[in-house]
Amino acid sequence: MKIQWQGLLIALFSFVLIAPLVSWANTQGQASLSEASFVSPDYVQTQRTSFQFVGVGVNTLSQARSEREIENGLQGHVYGAVAPGVGILNYLNFSQLYWKQESLFVGRKKMQWSLLDEDYVLGLYQPLFKWNILQPEAQGLSGLFLHLESEPKADLPWGITVFGSTVFIPDQGAGYEISDGEFQKSNPYFQTPPTQAQINGQTDQVVYTLQKPDTQDVVFNRSWASQAYLGKENQGGFLSVAYANKPSNQLALGFQGAVTPQERVDVQILPAVYYHTLLSADLKYSFRGLGFGLSGIHETSEDPQYDSAWTYVKYAPATLVSPFIEFHFLRSTLKFSRLTVQGGEETNVGPLADQSTGFLPSRYPFRNAYQVAFQTDFRLRRFQKISFSTRYLSGEKSEFALWTTQGAYQWSERWSAFVQSQMVVVENSSDGRRVAYNAYQNNDTVALGVNYVF
Repeated sequence: MKIQWQGLLIALFSFVLIAPLVSWANTQGQASLSEASFVSPDYVQTQRTSFQFVGVGVNTLSQARSEREIENGLQGHVYGAVAPGVGILNYLNFSQLYWKQESLFVGRKKMQWSLLDEDYVLGLYQPLFKWNILQPEAQGLSGLFLHLESEPKADLPWGITVFGSTVFIPDQGAGYEISDGEFQKSNPYFQTPPTQAQINGQTDQVVYTLQKPDTQDVVFNRSWASQAYLGKENQGGFLSVAYANKPSNQLALGFQGAVTPQERVDVQILPAVYYHTLLSADLKYSFRGLGFGLSGIHETSEDPQYDSAWTYVKYAPATLVSPFIEFHFLRSTLKFSRLTVQGGEETNVGPLADQSTGFLPSRYPFRNAYQVAFQTDFRLRRFQKISFSTRYLSGEKSEFALWTTQGAYQWSERWSAFVQSQMVVVENSSDGRRVAYNAYQNNDTVALGVNYVF
């Protein structure tokens, strides 16, 4: 019954949110059927290896190529899916949902604050939809946006965006289930914490209790950010600078543990909000199908507010730098980039600091890395086309590699078929164990489906 109600709620919320948007101009609705299969012979995350999904969504922004082309009124990109028989995999993704009136936007809206943050999907500026941690998607910040820009034919295009909010929505992660103090292996993308702990040389069973913070302590936190740019991103010189002071989109985790009379370890887990400051800059030059540049971010994180009974992690300031080069040809884009992370080291604080190695989260999913990305869109006839994109991400020391691919064939105005795959490998070493993908190294997946647009 629990699974049925979860699916029913997602369907109900999807209808309530999508119905007003479907009647709006330039709205694209979609429905899909798909099946995803985990193909690695070493896959052990769940007992099942294949899952079916029924999805429905709406997007009023699919045709807009710039902020100026977005019409006044209600705009959004919302998508939900139900996995029959596996309610823990149901989800509803509010990527964007806002009201526009000329230069003012109110609601949840995506922006390109930093090329580096977008390329590597780190979720520093904007929260992430991490239902599948191997393929996260950016979601918009929630609040009030003011965007001003020059006229389209200006000799030197410019733009300024100011954002402010008293509402905070963190990352949307994978669902989980706890039964008798144990996290269940029911979601392929939820990392179950250790089930045993060694105390005074003795190995004991771990029982978990998740303490949920008060909703107002998480949601009602102020944020503000601003951005200014000069030039066109894909034509000539381009410079963008952004600054933000806001809660980190990834909540901190604190824990405390005690041995019970039954010789079990009772672990209490408490998420908490902490603030960070971001300063970023993008510099790019493009000509004749070639673009190259440099993107950087400096992050300073404040310590989360826990009392002395809790063990938690604090992060040192970090600087992230990414040089890149890209080629544009025949409706295709090929991009090479490198990411270097300096600083950002974790320090465990609290009474169990010496015993929390590997238990508390790292600040970044990976550190130094290389990435190659390619995408193309080949039109056969008016309503027939082939779309393809692929992304290969590898650690600088080859401690991990992630290869994701998406392809689609549209054979009529409304129908298309798609295939998606992800392949991941993580080295069994100290560097590999620090990578966020370490727990999912056997989550090699192939998904097939059909999509209907209305």
